[in-house]
Amino acid sequence: MFELNNVTFKHILHIQHVCLDRCVTCIIGPSGSGKTTMLRLLNRLNEAEQGTILYNGEDIQKLNPMELRRRVVMLGQTPVIYPGDIEENLQIGLRLSGRLPATKQKLKEYLEKVDLHKELQESCERLSGGEKQRLCLARVMLMDAEVYLVDEPSSALDKETESFVIENLVHFVTERKRQLIMVTHSAEVSASIRRVFCVLKTVIRGGMCMNDSVMDLSIVNLAIAYIFVLLLLIIFRARGIRRENMILIATTRMTVQLTIMGYILLYVFKNPSWWLTLLMLLIMLGFAIYNAAKESAMI
Repeated sequence: MFELNNVTFKHILHIQHVCLDRCVTCIIGPSGSGKTTMLRLLNRLNEAEQGTILYNGEDIQKLNPMELRRRVVMLGQTPVIYPGDIEENLQIGLRLSGRLPATKQKLKEYLEKVDLHKELQESCERLSGGEKQRLCLARVMLMDAEVYLVDEPSSALDKETESFVIENLVHFVTERKRQLIMVTHSAEVSASIRRVFCVLKTVIRGGMCMNDSVMDLSIVNLAIAYIFVLLLLIIFRARGIRRENMILIATTRMTVQLTIMGYILLYVFKNPSWWLTLLMLLIMLGFAIYNAAKESAMI
């Protein structure tokens, strides 16, 4: 877990307080807003000019930088490929992290996790940009770190491959109870992760860093909610209270209203402006007046 307090780096980044304590975290924001800088601060590739960064409650300035980078590994946006074949490129990450070499079978398994179907003896010079990116991702996953910092891991991938690779990466991290902090420009990536996991989405705008704890409502969540409505109907019928239609109508209306407001709020968070905020408040006020009028008419 990382906690950043009053952290500044040049004129690029100023973070008042951010706590990265979830298994999977997406960092989003426009180009030049400091997303990559924030990642580099977490394993001391960049040093904060002021403020504190805590890792599991300990100031990272007190940790040996090399030891920290073995525990908190970073995969940059530009693939770093070493001379030689695929096997040598996978094993070099293990050597740099002080780990024993992996078996050929294990190397093949990790290539499958990133959808890279190549022979271990194949030269890396023949790989495309997307294949090199996946090879680097497999190399980082092999290092079995505590935290994975990944910067645009799917920027050179097509949509289908991107979905497969990101899904496997998230599953890999959550299965091993590790932590993934990922910078992405892809709305599809951040949205797909939100639907499956409760993600702390850190939004960076103009060098300022804000937290937005996001929890998506899936079909399963809605189904569970409606089970309670069903139980309520059963209790009403057992007691002879004829209010089934009223309950169903009210529940449906509430679901539609909350869904609409959810989409409006997401849009406002992504595109902040005073008039959108005012419009949102007016819509919410309209809903409140409408519901109050309905209740008054029924009395």
